[in-house]
Amino acid sequence: MKPAYKAAFLIPCNSKKTLGEDGWVIESPNRLSKSIADTVCNNLKLTFKESYENCTVYEGHKIKATVIHDEKGEIEQIYLQLFRKNTKELKEALSNTTPQEIEIFIP
Repeated sequence: MKPAYKAAFLIPCNSKKTLGEDGWVIESPNRLSKSIADTVCNNLKLTFKESYENCTVYEGHKIKATVIHDEKGEIEQIYLQLFRKNTKELKEALSNTTPQEIEIFIP
């Protein structure tokens, strides 16, 4: 049995968000900078777990981040799973470091 979690996404501002049969589909011609992924991992104290296909997975205490890359290796989005960690804590952890071009999307 999988533990319950709250989902959150770090995406480029003005991304198109559509809820489909398989979950959220997020589309944008813009990409996130590599420094955003580094900042997220540092601020949330995440460490590398694994890499597969176009994803790199990091984990920390009560949180898992999956950095999703496009075919060019640029970052499309960062998908976060918050296990017993509320979204307010997430926003506080990223408030001073998240550039204005990044949206924290919490469905």
